[in-house]
Amino acid sequence: MSIDNILLQNEHSKLLSDAKERLDENFLNDCGQTQRTIIASKTDDTKVLEWLSADYEADVRNAVLNNPICTPFIKNKVINYFYKRYKIPTYIDQFSTNRQKLYLITPCARELNLIFILHSIEQKIKNFNVTWYICFDADVNEISDQTKHMLNSRPYIKYFFVTNSNSNSGNAQRNYILDNLKIQENVLVYFLDDDNIIHHNFDSLQFMLEKNINFYIWQQDRYCWDNSFVDLKNGYTSWIDTAQWTTTLESIGKHRWEPINDYGADTKFFGKIWNGNLEKTKLIEIKLCYYNYLTGVDYGLQFRRLKRLEFELELSNKKESVRNFNFPSDASLVYED
Repeated sequence: MSIDNILLQNEHSKLLSDAKERLDENFLNDCGQTQRTIIASKTDDTKVLEWLSADYEADVRNAVLNNPICTPFIKNKVINYFYKRYKIPTYIDQFSTNRQKLYLITPCARELNLIFILHSIEQKIKNFNVTWYICFDADVNEISDQTKHMLNSRPYIKYFFVTNSNSNSGNAQRNYILDNLKIQENVLVYFLDDDNIIHHNFDSLQFMLEKNINFYIWQQDRYCWDNSFVDLKNGYTSWIDTAQWTTTLESIGKHRWEPINDYGADTKFFGKIWNGNLEKTKLIEIKLCYYNYLTGVDYGLQFRRLKRLEFELELSNKKESVRNFNFPSDASLVYED
């Protein structure tokens, strides 16, 4: 084990110890989001876990549910609180009459993020015929009835359950979906991870599609990030994020995310199916995706983003127009509450 890993492990041990011993001192109130998420995922104290079950950060609540010591009582408390606070939007069929098919593929280990992703899909996509494939890294009985009810209320959603202890970062779940798709012509595939949402400009992609183009790669709404296509044109693909591209189902063919235990399988997968084919690629100098929008890893503004999503959900429930409530053109801007 490296010195860095030893230091990190010691830091985590002290954090977990303080959370347990100083719970009555409101220690957790003074912790940041990342610290509370670490505690929620690693603590072996049910009192600490129950305290965190009402945390306002979705990442923390997801970590509570994924903790092995999470009891049915704590799980029900988290789920009931969450779905009482975030209502499921009324479903309106807006996809089935569109011609261009779009398959969204989401490996999911963060159940509570799905309502925000769903909301972004239904608010931001108007011109594609969407099918959303979700594969949980969980057994069927580990996902709440409330979440299943939400997914069952949408005919465009299909979901599965696959566990694989050797898999990393949803690779086995993505592969399972791909293995069960029938190759069709003129179908676009977009990998939408469970820590991201659909960008407010994404739907404009429909008006950029061209015959004989198999790959579309675009800029990313990412703070302090130089989105230059120069490296890509020279064959370097390592900086391309999964959210930055879509391709045809035919182009994917039998290629899969491998090795499944490799955190870098996304880069290898992209490199294999793209294979430097610039003639069949359209490079789009417009930002059409976010970076890890629901975790706040990039901007540290997760709470403000969550409030923004809450507000849109509230308007949707009241059946009020959200047309006058637009995301800023650059996601790196600090949102006004």
